[in-house]
Amino acid sequence: MYGSAKSRVQLQKQDSSHKLPRMPLTDDQRQAIKVSYAKLAENPTKYGNELFIRLFADFPDYKDIWPRFRAIPDSSIVGSDQLRTHATVYMKGLGTIVSKIENEEELQDIIKKIAQAHIKFNISRSHVEHMAPCLLAVLKNANGSIDPGTKEAWEAFFEIFGDVLVQLTKGR
Repeated sequence: MYGSAKSRVQLQKQDSSHKLPRMPLTDDQRQAIKVSYAKLAENPTKYGNELFIRLFADFPDYKDIWPRFRAIPDSSIVGSDQLRTHATVYMKGLGTIVSKIENEEELQDIIKKIAQAHIKFNISRSHVEHMAPCLLAVLKNANGSIDPGTKEAWEAFFEIFGDVLVQLTKGR
């Protein structure tokens, strides 16, 4: 599991209105996320495709999570318009999160909104945990390398996102 139990404890202290507690990211982690994402923002479709190709290579059954991919043979998904579109939307969402990373309230709002959009596809904490190494590999390729602090920052972010998914799923 990524990060510490502290973030899960903070998220469990939610009230009935689903107001999320402070995102347990340090200022250094927020900056590392912002700086490392900048290269991906230069060509989000390319890097988004790379991320999903890695994810589907490691977890082929994940392709079936999204209805738009189910009819596409595995051998055709890499070059499909559906993958390109999904990758672009994913990277746009990630870019929005990164753009809000320094504003606590806006960050909470966008993470909650994106997490809620994924609940209908039964996205779980494990799906999010499996996404993290794929994004880290893409970040490493795009940036040439990533330092341990940047890796830790992204892992903490994905843990937070997974916690929010769990929290919102329980509140249904």
